[in-house]
Order: sequence, then C-alpha cells, then structure tokens
Amino acid sequence: MATLQKRWLLLALLLVIVVPVDAALTCVKIKRWIEYVAICCCTCASILCSILVLFFLTNKSGGDDEDPWADFNPDENATNATVRLLSPRLLSPLLSSLRRSALHFSRP
Repeated sequence: MATLQKRWLLLALLLVIVVPVDAALTCVKIKRWIEYVAICCCTCASILCSILVLFFLTNKSGGDDEDPWADFNPDENATNATVRLLSPRLLSPLLSSLRRSALHFSRP
C-alpha cells in the first residue's frame, strides 16, 4: 500500500513539474510561429509593393521632353499691383504686442 501511495505521489509530482514545462514550451512555439507568420506576411507585402512600384515606373509614359516654361512670357504676366506685406493696420498691433512682451520679460 505504501508503494502505491509513493507511486501516486511520484506521478502527481511529475504531472506538476512536466505539464507546466510542456505548456510553456508550447506557448513559446506558438509565439515563435506567430512571429514567423508575421515576418513572412510583411516580407511578401513589401515584395508585392516593390513589384507594383517597379511596374508603374517602367510603364510610365514619358511624353514629350519639352520645356514646360517655353510658353511663358514675363511681360504678359507682369502685374501693376504692389504687395504690401505689413500694412500699418497689421503692423501696429504686432509692434504693441512686442513692446508688451519685452516689458513683461524685462521686469525682475
């Protein structure tokens, strides 16, 4: 009877030790398999994208190699209007805010 109990205890001890190790190895294998599948999918997707880019580059119609500015005439496109970047209406609030900020930062 004592040997039967020892065998059951030994079997229980082996189950406690072996089952989690076996499960851990299985989890590691599953994680590696998922990692390998992800790497393969990303590699295949990048290869397909590069093939698509090469297809577009090789089938690009070049057209004429004319100068796009050949019809440009600077005399026709000149305007008489002058642009004022900082009008007095915009310049005065800017200067006053700069003065206020300078006074604010100069105080100890």
